[in-house]
Amino acid sequence: MAKRPPMVLSMVLCDSVWQDPTTGKYFLLGLLEYVGADAFPAIYPGLTVFAELTDAQGEVEVMVELLQVLPSGNRTIRTDRGKVQFPDKTTTIGVSFSLADTTLPEAGEYWLELSAGGDHLAARRLVAWKTGRGS
Repeated sequence: MAKRPPMVLSMVLCDSVWQDPTTGKYFLLGLLEYVGADAFPAIYPGLTVFAELTDAQGEVEVMVELLQVLPSGNRTIRTDRGKVQFPDKTTTIGVSFSLADTTLPEAGEYWLELSAGGDHLAARRLVAWKTGRGS
């Protein structure tokens, strides 16, 4: 019997994630949906995806993919993977993917897609815009 994919309780885009070593609590810094740059291509220094997953058992490979939306179809810009260990179905696991120093080729629409074992779990939109301050 195939493993059931985890359920996503939340998926957030932010600059960074910090986990308190004493309490285990996560702190999401710089929540974002839009990013601005003076010129493109632009390097975004602190793009992080944080998700809370539950309702899975055992080891699950989770992947986040940054896609650029183009008229001809989506283009993969960057991918990151990690393994998550679920001791039982009732456990909620926080997972973060640092996509620091990602190059965004041009202003426009991007999507960050979360999947596990080839199953789509969730997606968040990211819009990059030109600030007008650069050349």
